[in-house]
Amino acid sequence: MIKSKTMRRTVFVLIISALISCKNNSKENTSGVKESISTIEVVVSQNDLQIANKNGEPNYIFLEQRDKNSAIADISKLIYFDDKIIILDTQSNKVFLFDNSGNFISEIGRAGKGPGEFLRVSDILISKPDSCIELLDAGSQKILRMDKQFNYFTSINLPFFCQNFHKSIQGEYWFFTNNQANTSKDTKESFNIIKADENVENLSFFIPIQEHMKDLVIATPYSFTNSVNASIFALPLENTLYSIHNDTVTRKYVIDFGENNLPLKYFEPLKKIETTNFPERFNILNQINKTDYAYMIHSVFETDHHVYFQFQRDKKVYGTLLNKDDWQYKTGIIPPLFGQPVYFTNNQISTVIYPHNLSGVASDSSKGELELLLSKVRENDNPIIKQIMIE
Repeated sequence: MIKSKTMRRTVFVLIISALISCKNNSKENTSGVKESISTIEVVVSQNDLQIANKNGEPNYIFLEQRDKNSAIADISKLIYFDDKIIILDTQSNKVFLFDNSGNFISEIGRAGKGPGEFLRVSDILISKPDSCIELLDAGSQKILRMDKQFNYFTSINLPFFCQNFHKSIQGEYWFFTNNQANTSKDTKESFNIIKADENVENLSFFIPIQEHMKDLVIATPYSFTNSVNASIFALPLENTLYSIHNDTVTRKYVIDFGENNLPLKYFEPLKKIETTNFPERFNILNQINKTDYAYMIHSVFETDHHVYFQFQRDKKVYGTLLNKDDWQYKTGIIPPLFGQPVYFTNNQISTVIYPHNLSGVASDSSKGELELLLSKVRENDNPIIKQIMIE
């Protein structure tokens, strides 16, 4: 069960200890989700998040930009694979390939309606069973499969819409729909998680979408991320982190911001509005955004030793890094030169810094680092990958 404590919610972020309440029961609720919950109680403050590189200075990879065809607008996903870096840019609807030093190699695939082409790629992964590269084309509801040399060889049509996906070592797919309606011949309900075999058949469904949340798609970064053999995800406007591992969806962490938790009364108007009235629904979300409550958990990552997530409060973005070995955490406002986390391993965080944001960084903020980056890039250059070694 969830341990629910009321704590004060303020706009400050300190480096503090986390109080973790763990209960590991393996019961399954009515949505097909098992409950093994740890409650992470976060005290919010307005100091910057401090995550020091344990080996001194962080490492930077400056991604080469040869011309407009190699220009990256946004790094929506990053994968290190076979001494290369694969980058998904959903804003430009492109997938890029770089070497580990940041030298541009090529694009992977291209937009279009022909074989091996995509309308709107929304996710990418490396298939564990065969090391193939797979692209999720949300625009035409299909998966494109490529070999290790990035040559297209087949596609799989999807009978539903989804935004992200995970593939287990056994070859089974897990799809994240992010509140988008996805009824099929198998069910009249819509679900946030759909499991399928390697041919996208034999479907199983988890976490029904509440009627007032249906088609309320909130584009937060990294709401569904993959690790070596599992995935972790957060649903919009929930303070819960779910895990997918083997054949199980687990409600794993509940984030308790105490008095900073968003009151349930803010969701009541959503239940009274037609789901097709998108202007009014998003007007309600804008009203929530103006409050000083903590909400909109995103950028969720989990490794054997850490859990990381970000949230919004008072129009600022905060980050929390929990060490699962000693149940201590660090939390705070994301400083400009920390970047957007895009990849986690047990001992390293990769974040992305956009050069066009550097001009707005105060000169007394990490002055040495700022001067280094400004000496290496121009405002419209490609993003910088920052690699931070952590304890």
